[in-house]
Amino acid sequence: MIMTIEYDLAESDFEEFNVQHHMRSASSRKRRSISRWVTSVVYLIAGIAFLMDFKSFGSRVVGMLLIPLAIVWFIFHDRYYYWRIRKSTKKLLREGSNAGMLGKQTLMLIDHCFKAIDANGETEYKGRFIKKLVENSRYIYCYISSIAAIIIPKNAFASEEKLADFKDGIRCFLEPE
Repeated sequence: MIMTIEYDLAESDFEEFNVQHHMRSASSRKRRSISRWVTSVVYLIAGIAFLMDFKSFGSRVVGMLLIPLAIVWFIFHDRYYYWRIRKSTKKLLREGSNAGMLGKQTLMLIDHCFKAIDANGETEYKGRFIKKLVENSRYIYCYISSIAAIIIPKNAFASEEKLADFKDGIRCFLEPE
């Protein structure tokens, strides 16, 4: 079986990958949850403490600001967290040369060989090199390590049938669980 897929990757594809990776990562979820709760509780306790200071009008004003801030932080923390990931990813991608990561990508499935061709050259994979396969509505991520993946937009496939054929074809490269 020979299958070739060609597509372009943009900064937004890497931003989306990083957001998706952090959404699924157990350590990231734990860190996000701790940040959300601890910060909210600290703001809430500080706000109550300032409100209880009856001697100073300024303290009560600070307290009245900190309590809503605690609630807003709790509600919007995840949105802020993912916005920061997108912003950081964009900055990192603009720091240096990213030839090969961005732009034209070609993937070839040739029997028991998986080739990735980009501006840097050609990488050939053999055996069970895919650690895990993650899919969402727009992408397929073939993780080749715990934090690196081959990003494949689903719109690179001409039809659902081609997409299904590709997913069947890469299963032989997936490590057993």
